[in-house]
Amino acid sequence: MRSLAVDVYQYAYPLVVMDLTRRQMTNVPDAHTVSMRAPVNQFAHVRAHPSGEAREVVRFNFDTLYSFAWLDVGDEPVIVSVPEEKERYYLVPMLDMWTDVFAVPGTRTTGGHAGDFAVAAPGWEGELPDGVELLRAPTPLVWIMGRTQANGPADYPNVHPFQDSFRLTPLSRWGHAYSPPAEVATDPNVDEVTPPVVQANSMTGMEFFTRFARLLKTHPPHFNDH
Repeated sequence: MRSLAVDVYQYAYPLVVMDLTRRQMTNVPDAHTVSMRAPVNQFAHVRAHPSGEAREVVRFNFDTLYSFAWLDVGDEPVIVSVPEEKERYYLVPMLDMWTDVFAVPGTRTTGGHAGDFAVAAPGWEGELPDGVELLRAPTPLVWIMGRTQANGPADYPNVHPFQDSFRLTPLSRWGHAYSPPAEVATDPNVDEVTPPVVQANSMTGMEFFTRFARLLKTHPPHFNDH
């Protein structure tokens, strides 16, 4: 029984940590108040290389500037628009809640061409506008960890406009002028300070598995994990 519990804990760990990470990184009123954090369906552009102590992700790389976004596509797809850029390396990895990467638009995979990608939940059915490519997400919550090549601090002014050209648009607002809400409500119960891994490691067994069971209702295991 102990061995089984360890196996389940290891299997559940990525999903629980992703949920804690999402809650912490989106519990802000706007995309500017706290570095690396933004409300759901908004980009948080990191304007400089992070410090060596930064732990929002396990290990940052230090030759790119990050553009983070958490998408909720449970109600409708969100269209991720990326600009054309064939000289400067960039990538836009998209992770599901199990930490699996399911799409990576960017210079290596899409040739640096401009593109509009509708990220949709597993059960979504509908039509997309012409020129918009469907990306079927395995879970209704998605973490985007965009990265753009930055050749040191002197290059930052060249990277920032490129970061600002990334766009997130709900499908229902496509083709119309759209700006995300200027301010959203926050949850005072969210721990905004303790790193998500530390939060997960501090849970009792009951707390951990209860959270895991709740998350499974929204994010069932992948088919190959059954």
